[in-house]
Amino acid sequence: MAAISESSRAAQSADIIVGRRVKNRRLYLDMSQEELARKIDVTFQQVQKYESGTNRIAVGRMVQIAEALKVDPVYFIKGLGSSSTPRPETPAWPKDCLELVAAYSGIQNRKVQKQLLEWAKTLAEALPARE
Repeated sequence: MAAISESSRAAQSADIIVGRRVKNRRLYLDMSQEELARKIDVTFQQVQKYESGTNRIAVGRMVQIAEALKVDPVYFIKGLGSSSTPRPETPAWPKDCLELVAAYSGIQNRKVQKQLLEWAKTLAEALPARE
């Protein structure tokens, strides 16, 4: 069996990171895999493979995905060419976390945002950890 080169591992790692960024953005927009698939003319199974990093996203397809998700294509690859190796363990955020961030960002009053943040921190300290 042939050894996997360091550059090959980095490419696979980058595919995983790009896929997670696609998934996080899709969830942030409250879009289903089926809806994204229709917008970019692929099956939802293909979207699953892109999001998991199983299938590499070609540049042309990345542009389509970026348009569908209303971001610049650079959003998906920013920081991947840096001297440090990309870390695939970057978590894909749960949908409720993304919804919370979107709702928080929608609050225009900075004072209210700060109060909400302090309330959330207090609540997190007061409640028992997840089991």
